[in-house]
Amino acid sequence: MGIQTGSERTKKLYNRRHTNQQVERAVKIINEFKDRIKTAQYDIILDNPWETDEDLIETLMFLSKLPTPYRLSLFSLSFYPETELYRKAKMDGIITDDLKDVYRKHFYSCNKTYLNNLFFLLNDYALNGVGISSKIMFLLTNQKMRQLNLHWLLYILLKILVFPLTMKRRFNYLVQEGLKDIQKGNWSRIHRYIRKCFRGNTGGTSVNRNY
Repeated sequence: MGIQTGSERTKKLYNRRHTNQQVERAVKIINEFKDRIKTAQYDIILDNPWETDEDLIETLMFLSKLPTPYRLSLFSLSFYPETELYRKAKMDGIITDDLKDVYRKHFYSCNKTYLNNLFFLLNDYALNGVGISSKIMFLLTNQKMRQLNLHWLLYILLKILVFPLTMKRRFNYLVQEGLKDIQKGNWSRIHRYIRKCFRGNTGGTSVNRNY
C-alpha cells in the first residue's frame, strides 16, 4: 500500500487526498488477516527536498502507531521528466543536471541521515512484529534529546536489541525457503544461500528486499 507520507503538508505536494485516519482503517483491515497473507508492505518516500524534519517526524510518529508486523519499502524521491514535481524541482534549482539528478539516480539510494535511519530501524522492528512505540519514537526525535546527543544512545541500544531478532527471522526464512527448494530439487539456489552465509553477505538493505 502506497502510504508515501504521514505529513499533511507533504500529502498536498503529492496530491494525495487520503487522510491518516483512512490509512489507519485500511491497515486495521489488513492486520485482521495477517495470519492468512504475506507481511503487509507500506511504501514510504524519503529525500523530499521540500520536506522539513517536522514532516518526517510526523510520518515516523504515524507509522509507529500502526499494528505490526509490516514491511516498509523506503524509496528516495525520484523525479520523472515532465511531471509536475519534475518541473517544480527544475524551477527551484533542485535539478541542475538531468543525467545525474534524474536518470542516474536510483530510487533505493536513500540519503544517510539520522531521520532516514530511523525509518530503517522502525522497519527492522516492525518486520519482527515488535514495532517501536510512539513514546520511544518521541524520544528518538525529540529536539532537546538531539541537542544533548542523548538520542544516539537510545538509537544504538535499539540497534543492538533488534539484531538477534533480525538474525533469527532471517535464519527462519532461509530454513523455510531451503526446505521448499530441497523438495523442488532447486540445488543451485541452495548453493547460493550457502555461499552468501560463508561470505557473510546476509545483512543490509539488499537482503531485506528479497523477502
